[in-house]
Amino acid sequence: MLTQDSNSRIGLSIYRFIAAMLGFFIVSVSAEMLVGLFSVPSEGYMYAAGTFATFATFLFLICFVSTKERVATAESAISLKEMVTTVKTNGPLHALSIYTGFIYIAFTLWMAVAVFYVMYVIGDPEFIPTFFIIQTIANIFSLVLANKLMLSLGKKKTALYSLPVGVAIAIFQYFVPADNVALLMTCIFFFIAALGINMGVMWTMVADTVEYSEWKTGLRAEGAVYGFYNFTTKIAMAIGGGLSGSILGIYGYDPELITPQALEGIVICMTIVPAILFILAFISVRFYNIDEQQYSDMVDEIEQRKLAASNI
Repeated sequence: MLTQDSNSRIGLSIYRFIAAMLGFFIVSVSAEMLVGLFSVPSEGYMYAAGTFATFATFLFLICFVSTKERVATAESAISLKEMVTTVKTNGPLHALSIYTGFIYIAFTLWMAVAVFYVMYVIGDPEFIPTFFIIQTIANIFSLVLANKLMLSLGKKKTALYSLPVGVAIAIFQYFVPADNVALLMTCIFFFIAALGINMGVMWTMVADTVEYSEWKTGLRAEGAVYGFYNFTTKIAMAIGGGLSGSILGIYGYDPELITPQALEGIVICMTIVPAILFILAFISVRFYNIDEQQYSDMVDEIEQRKLAASNI
């Protein structure tokens, strides 16, 4: 609703994610510090969460009062049945949601075991803050790169080119010795960059599926489209979190006794499983059939329909 210009949407999506990564970084480096101010950790976590929630609420309100919707639409509300129709007939949204699901499962799984990877595989718990600083830098780098790639290649091609790179890096990392921290972190930096590029791509793509739905059905239902899409991400995150526990359980993970088998499970969660999920995401995004030219044609046709309707 801010703009229908494809390039502007790319810039807005990247700006949004850079800010999100900065927020993630702030929480990552300050949470333990806030908890440490309390003698009882459970109280510390409660107050830390409350502090973050207070700041988040304040920022939400700033977003609300400073955002202006600029895309003109009909004021009439649509029914629940019509909302279901806009989602059910939106093929690109379905393909995008499956692609997004695999990426979010990979991301959540990776994040769930990252601390274990530093603690037990790299073997240096004090390296955890540095690890997340490197991850944040990789995310910001990836989003700046994603912006340039999407403007030059297009959204779908950016995803199709970056996913195989992520697969190759993850598989290569699996064979890197644990004591070669520099090479491991180089692999992690570029894998996170590939992941971050796709995070930026998918949230730009979803905006275009709103126009597809309007073009196909004559109904504009941002809420239905984004609601369905966000539901997909939440399900994927739940699966990713559960999958990490299941895999570690299969490999006999026990924090009291870290066996070589458990270490292998942690490494697999950081490398082989995300690589497989990236391959599935690559297959899924190929079915997303909105390119830049088609998007432009759809927007033009929608505007022509509105103009014709206003002249009746």
